[in-house]
Amino acid sequence: MQTEWLLEVEGVTVAFGGIVAVDDVSFRVRAGEVLGVIGPNGAGKTTLFNALTALVPLSHGDVKLSGASVSGWTTHRIARAGIARTLQTPEIFPQITVRENMLAAILSRQTPWLIAVGLGLPSARRCEARAGEEADRLLRDSLLRDEGGRLAGDLPFGHQRLLEIYRALALDPRVLLLDEPLSGLTREEAGVVLGLIRQIRGAGRAVLLVEHDLPSVLAVADRIVVLAEGRLIAEGTPAEVQRDENVRRVYLGREAGQERAAGQGGMAQ
Repeated sequence: MQTEWLLEVEGVTVAFGGIVAVDDVSFRVRAGEVLGVIGPNGAGKTTLFNALTALVPLSHGDVKLSGASVSGWTTHRIARAGIARTLQTPEIFPQITVRENMLAAILSRQTPWLIAVGLGLPSARRCEARAGEEADRLLRDSLLRDEGGRLAGDLPFGHQRLLEIYRALALDPRVLLLDEPLSGLTREEAGVVLGLIRQIRGAGRAVLLVEHDLPSVLAVADRIVVLAEGRLIAEGTPAEVQRDENVRRVYLGREAGQERAAGQGGMAQ
């Protein structure tokens, strides 16, 4: 099925007992596009990401990748199909090297290697050799090119963030979900991560970005969706979202929005 939309989220609802965390949310994302996902604490942003990657089940709705439904699939199957994500706290293997972290991610998506290892076949070594070459290429092209032999747990926090993103990229995703990738970073480190996000977009991947640093989202996103209490209340370009009265009232509040715009370059007047 041909479609201009790489990812389609259709009426996605997630309920935990009587609590509806995500309520009938729909949007679409193209390849080569950064979609910002913003909203106040408790808006349902991370739960939405969890639903898109099958960490929590859908109560209702559908998720499509290149026109084909992936609803009901396992997390691993969704990752192999092309949807990868990062978490709010970097998920890396601290006791192995940066290169080995990348290699582990590459091998995890190679079904022939998994089968060969399980059956004890000699082809497992050939798969590992090819994966090692791919890990070396990824490392050479990364901002961690000089850190390949360093234990991941010894990296400064900002580089651990980068490593987690590169591990996700090692899965060769078509859609990358980034959950607060700037959290805990210095301004300089955040600038590096934003530059990497632009590179990922330039390579033709779709990026969904959950981030509380609103000026950074406005700077890097092509479009933005706004959640409040689990519902989508606005969608559009950064300029359109800044002018939206629902966003001013529900997300920031008119006075907070005016203060942020005046003092930090956030919401426009």
